[in-house]
Amino acid sequence: MAHVASIKGSLASQYTITAVATSNPETAKASAKAHGLPEDKGYSSPEDIANDPDVDMVVVSVKSPLHKQEIVKSGLLGRITSISVLGIDSQLMNFLEKARYINNPTSGVSMISIPVVHTLGVILHVLSSEFSSLVAQTATTYATMRFISRNGSLSPLEPKRHADNVAVAGLLTPGDAVLNFHYLITAPATPAMFQCIISGEKGALKMEGKSVAVQAKPPNLYLSKGSENDSGAKGIDGNSWEEVQVEESRLGGVGGVAEVYKGIAEGKGVEP
Repeated sequence: MAHVASIKGSLASQYTITAVATSNPETAKASAKAHGLPEDKGYSSPEDIANDPDVDMVVVSVKSPLHKQEIVKSGLLGRITSISVLGIDSQLMNFLEKARYINNPTSGVSMISIPVVHTLGVILHVLSSEFSSLVAQTATTYATMRFISRNGSLSPLEPKRHADNVAVAGLLTPGDAVLNFHYLITAPATPAMFQCIISGEKGALKMEGKSVAVQAKPPNLYLSKGSENDSGAKGIDGNSWEEVQVEESRLGGVGGVAEVYKGIAEGKGVEP
């Protein structure tokens, strides 16, 4: 988890994990043990951990989006005309046993509500936009799946009860940029990847990485830009991509979380 990595890493002198909480007593005890705490410091209710005299701050951990708006907001790309997103995940063919609920349609949690919505949320956040209209299509391209136990063994094949292939196309507001989004779960023969290209009248921004979980694992950034006198006559290949070097703390993931905790420790608060 990004929060734990930050607290036990660069901020170890400012923070100490004194208790943990989950929704289940058994997993709470296991979590406490994993963090080197006594079992009685593993709580299964928010009231109990909040009443612990050794706890000064309670963190409700959620995935945080990336913060890559600087390039888009700077006007460097000009008017945004289109966004193309492709996410391929080959790791979710077999899911963790503790997350078995994700294959239960009545749980309210699915492959759409977690990785797809989170990834779309990141893109819309970067663009400071939302959909004005959209169409979507889902499909279940693999009829079965397995679950992975703690010891690494695989369960027998089970019927898959959620979509694993999602396509979304829509118009964004403000403006009228077109967004095309395709997320699919594949067999391990196809390597996992994430790519998003934001195209504008003056340039383009590409986000590219090996994980679709961009809200937790920041992709690399690449920029392609022309000049005011650019006539477009640059040959068949056009401009080339140049990697943008960004401080880890600006990318989100572990760095972004660490910045938040550092600001709290220094009494600076957190910028929205």
